[in-house]
Amino acid sequence: MKKLFISCPMNGRKVENIIESMEKLHKIAEIITGEDLAVIDTFIEGQDYKGKPLMCLGESIKRMQDADYFITVNDTYDWNGCYLEREIARRYGVREIDLSTYSVMPDAVEVLRKRHEESDITSMPFLR
Repeated sequence: MKKLFISCPMNGRKVENIIESMEKLHKIAEIITGEDLAVIDTFIEGQDYKGKPLMCLGESIKRMQDADYFITVNDTYDWNGCYLEREIARRYGVREIDLSTYSVMPDAVEVLRKRHEESDITSMPFLR
């Protein structure tokens, strides 16, 4: 069975929303590829992502070596880990599926909106 690596924004999101997004991305990937896909586990509930983000990213990247497919959202520049995972997947030739954040995980869009408001960024065209 082929394996799927899900790059899902986590920072600032509720655990239940992250899990829901990963399940949705898994189903979408299976529809797009026409294959049953085993998900590579990159989310460990209760793990302290804020305290050790580089450790978590490193572990994710190690697990990516087994991926046949990589699925992510298109606003990765706002999520450091997702951005780096995407770049690594591209450079190493993992087949990519790219989806709209707005259609797949609306709660993540709200996290971004709040983050930008708190940082006094006023000219973000996608937040108008």
